Amino acid sequence: ISSALGSVTDAASAEAAVPKLEGAGETLSNLASKLDSLPAPIKDQITGKVGEFQGKFDELVGKVAAIPGVGSILQPHIDSISGHLSALSGQ
Repeated sequence: ISSALGSVTDAASAEAAVPKLEGAGETLSNLASKLDSLPAPIKDQITGKVGEFQGKFDELVGKVAAIPGVGSILQPHIDSISGHLSALSGQ
């Protein structure tokens, strides 16, 4: 997610980042669906790490959102990832 969003500099690079973001969203979705079945210590580790990452994610989203023509390309994927991160962090 970090490398995909960090590589966005214009609309073309945003389009190129979409497959990576889709893949990350699917991975997060799979992990979220399994979170409740994990042992508490592992679940706590995941929620902690995801919580730590959310600040970085929000910062990256802010940077790419400021690039003209990028928001409309990435917003559905950002929303999806954000929802999965919230679920994984227990928010």
